[in-house]
Amino acid sequence: MGKTREPPYYQPTQTDIDWARSMMTMLSDGGTLAYPATRLIYRIDHKKKTLTLANPDQLFHFPSFVIHYQTIDVFHQIGYTVLPPKETNRE
Repeated sequence: MGKTREPPYYQPTQTDIDWARSMMTMLSDGGTLAYPATRLIYRIDHKKKTLTLANPDQLFHFPSFVIHYQTIDVFHQIGYTVLPPKETNRE
């Protein structure tokens, strides 16, 4: 699993973790996870247990940057790694 940051950064709640699990269950065949308000889109690879940011240009907007790092922390709790944009999920 990926490395987490030290406090006082965002700490996922049980509600956040349950939401992440439910998203992975609903997207059990893979696909994409989108956060419309921040315009972030992640490609999901269940085999590798990864999410890859598909549109890194959106990280220049502060709310998107914050949500991206919260996504890293939440999905880490259920065993998924959010990969840097230049890495891919392709085999």
